[in-house]
Amino acid sequence: MYDYRTLGKNLNSKTQYSFDMSSTALNLESGEYVTDIRFVMGTVPAGFHEMVSPVLYVYVLPNVKNNYQIINRCEVGAQYNDQWITDADEWTTIVTVPQIQLPDKLPTTGF
Repeated sequence: MYDYRTLGKNLNSKTQYSFDMSSTALNLESGEYVTDIRFVMGTVPAGFHEMVSPVLYVYVLPNVKNNYQIINRCEVGAQYNDQWITDADEWTTIVTVPQIQLPDKLPTTGF
């Protein structure tokens, strides 16, 4: 509820991983949600970089209203020559609820 959990250790940077962070997979309590994700790389060699761009798929609760704005923040930091170097970015995601129109009469099936 108030702390981070470790999902993987000693991972290989040349291997692609997938983690299920759903409430069910993480055995979260009612009303508990994943709101922050942290990647800790430890000490890495010069030239370290991702081999495949990271991708996050998220689920928005069904009671979130159309046009609701979610602010996403990304912060990165590293220590180089005993000095911390950091950067940050921010973007807004707008929730769009699909407007599905069903026909008045559905086609007859089973013939």
